[in-house]
Amino acid sequence: NGAAGDYTFDATTSDSYNFSKTSTSIRLDTVATFGAVTASSIGSSSADISSTAVGNDSVSTTSLEYQYATTSNFTTILTTTAASPSSLTASNSASDTTVTSAVSGLTPGTHYWVRLKATNTGGDSFSTATDFWTAPTISSANPDHGPLAGQSSVDLTGVGFNSGEVGNYTVKFGTETATNVTYINGTTLRVDAPSHVAGPVTVTIEHSGGASFTTSTSIFDYFDKPAISGMSTYSGPIQGGNSLVI
Repeated sequence: NGAAGDYTFDATTSDSYNFSKTSTSIRLDTVATFGAVTASSIGSSSADISSTAVGNDSVSTTSLEYQYATTSNFTTILTTTAASPSSLTASNSASDTTVTSAVSGLTPGTHYWVRLKATNTGGDSFSTATDFWTAPTISSANPDHGPLAGQSSVDLTGVGFNSGEVGNYTVKFGTETATNVTYINGTTLRVDAPSHVAGPVTVTIEHSGGASFTTSTSIFDYFDKPAISGMSTYSGPIQGGNSLVI
């Protein structure tokens, strides 16, 4: 083990002749090292990934890529994404280089692990993996309307709801937070709508790990209960049929 670079080695006998021999230049390469991997801007199918990497000055190229799996041991690599930069050269290998990537095409409501892989003449090396959840999606609400006071039970239809993660979900109608978030099945959550001002709202689901999904259109409408302030007449014939203004 040692720092990367070119070395010579001395070999000396242990007998009385004290014979010695110095080698020609021998190259010692080392694998890359890494900083922590982070995931940000996590949606239902995408995320931004970042880390740092250090190669070494004696290696001409260290190639980089991010790997993704749904288990921490990476038994099966589900996908890889190109890193930016895609490689380190000798000129930028001596210090931390920020390495980023944008991944898409992920499955909603899924637990992923990601690590940075580097390959050079010293071999392959891997960063410590980090994990993140993608957000479930929401497509509709039933009923799709409710009173300003809230508290009405609403079933939300979507993809990727997880019974073990329901405690990590926050559901918002507009800017207000729903209560009693309950897992029904993988495509249905039941919540109590919060109070809100009148009008249509989008619905957002957030995971405590940082993932978030917001419906592209308003799927729930708040309305005020009608109130009667007076009528044009307060009496009429038994047989009905008379006109009045409310």
